[in-house]
Amino acid sequence: MKGASSLTQELSELAAATAYAEAWNTLDCYTFARLLSPNAKYASQYVFDEIAGRDAIRDYLCAKFKAVKDTGGMVKAVVATATTSFPGKPCVLLIQNSTDAVIVFETEEKHVRRLDLCITQIYTPVPVDDNVNLHSPPRSKSDT
Repeated sequence: MKGASSLTQELSELAAATAYAEAWNTLDCYTFARLLSPNAKYASQYVFDEIAGRDAIRDYLCAKFKAVKDTGGMVKAVVATATTSFPGKPCVLLIQNSTDAVIVFETEEKHVRRLDLCITQIYTPVPVDDNVNLHSPPRSKSDT
């Protein structure tokens, strides 16, 4: 996994963002789920209730990924950096069909302890890789 070279090292927010983007781009929830703290929390501005616990978050992500696969939905996840509200904070810009969102992370030791999905205007993310084309077609079911 890119960004998390050794499980003996502390997991950085950038490594968490890289792993999350890779999970979405490959629609593989299990690799990222191993990075979650047993008591991790997932919150979304689009969902009322917070999801608590590694297993619950893994199950939620696996269901999301399955829905994307089953419907042929299009997803593109890009590692980015916030330019407003915590400038320089690593994040993921998630583009799904015509909707976008930003996901930020809190890490603790070797685990992700919190993920927050927010509207992009809060963080105004800019891709880390200058060569990323945000206007290219996102991945689809046929790409897997």
